[in-house]
Amino acid sequence: MQPGNFGELIRNVTRMRKDMDRVQEGLRSRYVEGRAGGDLVEATLNGRQELVKLTLNEKVLQPGQDG
Repeated sequence: MQPGNFGELIRNVTRMRKDMDRVQEGLRSRYVEGRAGGDLVEATLNGRQELVKLTLNEKVLQPGQDG
């Protein structure tokens, strides 16, 4: 590595880190919904794979019901 390239490398790494932070923040505002058990359970996650909503149909909580 040439001595003059180290400063440029640091600048590129800093720029790439800022770009990654911006992309990750953008993912936080994207959502994916999934359903299971004949729509008895619904989950919503953001783009960072964080659970933001979980909905259970009332049939799930009734005793003696198989769904």
